[in-house]
Amino acid sequence: ISIQAVIFLVTLLIPVMCLAMDRYVSTTGSNITGDGTVANPWQTIQFAVTNSLAGDVIHIAAGTYMESNITVDKTLSITGNPSNRESVIVAPVAEDGNADNPFGNNAQNGFVIKAHDITISNLTLNGRGNPGLTYEKNNFRAAIITLDPSQAEGGVWNNLHISNVLIKYAYRRGISVFPRNVTGTLIENCSIDHIAFNHAIYLAGQGSALNNVINYCFQGIVLNPDATTPAGVIKANGNILTNIGNFPGCWGDLGSGNYLGQPRGIQFDNASGTPRAVEISNNQITNLNFGSDAVGIYTRRADENSLIENNNITFLLCNGAEGILVGWSYANGCMVRNNTLIVSGTSCGISIFGSGSVEKPVYLEGNTLFGVNPLYTQTGEGTGVVVSNKYLNGTDVYESYVIIRDNNSITGFVRGIDVVNMSLTDPRPLTVEVIDNPSSIEGNTYGIIANFGDLIITGNRIASNSNCGIALTGSATALIQNNEISNNQYWGLNNATGSTTDATNNWWGACSGPYHATNPTGTGNPVSDNVSFIPWNTGVTAYTVTGGGIYCEGGLGLAVGLANSQQSVNYQLYRNGTPTGNPVPGTGSSISFGLQLEAGTYTVA
Repeated sequence: ISIQAVIFLVTLLIPVMCLAMDRYVSTTGSNITGDGTVANPWQTIQFAVTNSLAGDVIHIAAGTYMESNITVDKTLSITGNPSNRESVIVAPVAEDGNADNPFGNNAQNGFVIKAHDITISNLTLNGRGNPGLTYEKNNFRAAIITLDPSQAEGGVWNNLHISNVLIKYAYRRGISVFPRNVTGTLIENCSIDHIAFNHAIYLAGQGSALNNVINYCFQGIVLNPDATTPAGVIKANGNILTNIGNFPGCWGDLGSGNYLGQPRGIQFDNASGTPRAVEISNNQITNLNFGSDAVGIYTRRADENSLIENNNITFLLCNGAEGILVGWSYANGCMVRNNTLIVSGTSCGISIFGSGSVEKPVYLEGNTLFGVNPLYTQTGEGTGVVVSNKYLNGTDVYESYVIIRDNNSITGFVRGIDVVNMSLTDPRPLTVEVIDNPSSIEGNTYGIIANFGDLIITGNRIASNSNCGIALTGSATALIQNNEISNNQYWGLNNATGSTTDATNNWWGACSGPYHATNPTGTGNPVSDNVSFIPWNTGVTAYTVTGGGIYCEGGLGLAVGLANSQQSVNYQLYRNGTPTGNPVPGTGSSISFGLQLEAGTYTVA
């Protein structure tokens, strides 16, 4: 009997966990003899990327690396010197074509992103860092750019993280992230300086730009989602931006000092028809004698969960600028809260168009707006807050519902608040509530002016405006109650609409009420015809009348007084509704009307 043994050879492939490795690059290294270790580094960044494995960390030593289009096609962390990012410089290797496209015309980009979960940190990209190229020419098209699906082997690359990177002298963009279905981008603690043509940061999709410093570009930070963008709040927080504006060679330069474009510090430009949430907080945007016609913060189709908060915007010696522009949100509002804006000349503090509804208003809360040497030649200029139904610089028409409440302070403008119909052919409704702003609307030429819309004005201090506290013209209607309207030079309220306005229970600066022909003894702010001002707030606190009782015939009478009084207020004693004796001035404490001999009911007013 023959027995044959059959042997089966089985190979088991046992998975091995590959640990991330540290790789090293130095200008003194070698791509031929180097092995990427700290003792024997490679010489170029691209060689290190190509020869590293996903998950590795590439450390770049101090020096200048003449490299363009460094394509990062795997998950890597590329880092320079955390304590001195300017010691590690990446500069373009050749002349860039300086065209308005990302990859054509001999584009010299810095890093080209072609994978998920890439981190670039602690280094400098300098578009003028190669002394062998044209002097003072920006030869990086973009310092860092994603290879989007429009390009061969392009795609949607998520979770890009750029931290502590200095970018200067790029041509088209500093950082460019596209397409709009990208998610998880984080750009933080970077500095971007002198972008010749357009954006410092162009961030499509969902992501955040946090604590960056940006100087000198046409547009600072552009946030650009659409309907394909994954869920999540889009953020631009804690950034410092200076010198955002038009300049020779930028986008829209028509020559001879004429410009087509509108520079914007932070722009939320939602390309979807559906509004979505954005958070723009704690940013500083400053233009000094630069950036006429610029917008500090611009939002388009922000939703009711959006927040613009604690930003400081200063446009001095600039004309035609807008501090904050909220527009095209249609039935959706947002919150604009605790911002400080200082603007000059023909610039405007806050402009609102086509945003808000009764269910979802635009809220302005606790903002401080200062105008410096304001100038008004047309709607929106020299104005603190303008609410309109047509975009100031366009043709779009839509209604707005805005609530200006809770301690906004608006001072130094030609028009503090302007509610204006700008569409003669399609006048969409405007509703504006100005409520509970005791911090004051003062020191303007007009405190509040409206030629259209329905206004509710209550609980405000509207004072010391050089022409008029409130002016109503055209078809504007208003309910004006429980305000302090005082010390305005010509009018407390001037109603030129031809319809009667309810302006009862206001303090007009005097106990005697506003001056009007029907109240000739009124010494408070004057009101025009068609104003219902009775009753008015006398500004006097009611105190308890003291004294009274019974006294014996032949006695001296009984003392009558007030338990307390206000200074600068005269008190008149009445017996059975008829004045008796002379008025007694308040002292800030109790006062006496002397001994009264006549029986009756005594009151004080």
